[in-house]
Amino acid sequence: MYQFNGVGMFRMYVSILRQGLIIGVVMVMLGTFAFADDTLSPSPPSQLTPPTVQTLGTLQRSELAASTTSTDTSMAVALGAVQPKQEGNISYITGGVGDEERASLESSKGQYNLWVMSASKSGEFIGETQLNLLDNKGQSLLSVTAGPLFYAKLPPGRYTIQASAHGLAKTQKIAVDRNKPSSIHLSW
Repeated sequence: MYQFNGVGMFRMYVSILRQGLIIGVVMVMLGTFAFADDTLSPSPPSQLTPPTVQTLGTLQRSELAASTTSTDTSMAVALGAVQPKQEGNISYITGGVGDEERASLESSKGQYNLWVMSASKSGEFIGETQLNLLDNKGQSLLSVTAGPLFYAKLPPGRYTIQASAHGLAKTQKIAVDRNKPSSIHLSW
């Protein structure tokens, strides 16, 4: 049996979510709960520390399954998950400023075949990098303000990346394969 209250509730929720036990966001915010087998029920009143926690009853995990679809995206955003974006036939994600966001990006990295990292010469990540992606004919395919990490799923081919940050500009040509990622490290 696990018991949660205060700050530890959110961290334990993340742990349980990662273990495959999906629990509604509302339940995490409502108070102290005890988990036993397949049920979610409030702790006995004598164990409650916050005076504002109310007993709401017992829920079966199966009762929560239907409601998690709409909250999954909300929780992913709350947990630092970066949502993919689409422009034309290019899917991409970018960010990486905080630890949670960086972890989310790294976990999705394998789905993309272009990896761009922007950092200072001392190794510190740099956000707010303007990236322009051009096809082999010089046509602009994507223009985005990227975080320190930028991952894109591109059709195989040759591309030019124009990047600018902190008043500096760089241009780099790259060949992208369907199954093997191509990587660029922009050092400012």
